[in-house]
Amino acid sequence: WLSAVLSRADRWEIRFRELETFVSKHGRLPPARSKSSYEKMLATWLNFQCAAFRKQRLPLHRFQKLLASLPLIRRRAAGWQLGDADERFRRRCHELGEYVQLHHRLPASSKL
Repeated sequence: WLSAVLSRADRWEIRFRELETFVSKHGRLPPARSKSSYEKMLATWLNFQCAAFRKQRLPLHRFQKLLASLPLIRRRAAGWQLGDADERFRRRCHELGEYVQLHHRLPASSKL
C-alpha cells in the first residue's frame, strides 16, 4: 500500500519536472491541441491539476509547488483561483502583451 502511494507521488513529481523542462525549453505551456502526443499529455496533466484544484482534491503542497514554479506555470495555477471571467480575460490580455513584447509578433492561433 505504501509503495503504491509513494509511486503515485513520484509520478506527480516526474510530470511536474517534465512540465517545467518543457516550459523552460519552449517558453510556453504545452497546448492541448498539439500534434505532439507528448505535448498533449503534459497539457492534459496540467488541466487535470486544475480540475483537481477546483474540486479541492489537489493537495496544498502540490498547488504551492505549482505557484513557486516558472512564471508561466505560476500564472496558470494562480488563475485557477479566479472564478471571474473578466479577470481571466485581463490575464489573457496581459499574457498576449508579454508574448508580443518578447516575440514582436502575434502568436499563431494554436498558441492562444
